[in-house]
Amino acid sequence: MTDHPRWPVVVGSLTGAGLAGFGVHTLLAHASDTRPVVVVRWVIGLALVHDLVLAPIVLLVATAVHRWAPRPVRAVLAGVLVVTGVLVLEAWPALRGYGRIRDNPTVLPRNYAVGLGVAVAVVWLAGLALVGARARWRRFDGNG
Repeated sequence: MTDHPRWPVVVGSLTGAGLAGFGVHTLLAHASDTRPVVVVRWVIGLALVHDLVLAPIVLLVATAVHRWAPRPVRAVLAGVLVVTGVLVLEAWPALRGYGRIRDNPTVLPRNYAVGLGVAVAVVWLAGLALVGARARWRRFDGNG
């Protein structure tokens, strides 16, 4: 028997089910605007892409980092890779130009590849700085 209470799981599950139900209701109530069939195709497609493409890639990269990266940099490298992956996924629609309208230049007006490159560079530089600071701290502390 476990000692922890179950009420957070119950409250979280009921809240999630309620929000999901509200989302489905809204999707169907505004079907002419939301196009439920298109949404269902996207949800199924994204689930398949996640399970068949993204998750295996993440597992392979995580295995490689664990196997070949030196112990002092593993955690930072894992964090940098996760943040880089999130940035790429977030920028993907803009990079592909989804939603761009030829007659309206104010929709997606920037060079999103450059923005992604700068963001990724900042993340990797921060990771390098953190690894350097940790190495210096270990030398200073005498535990390295």
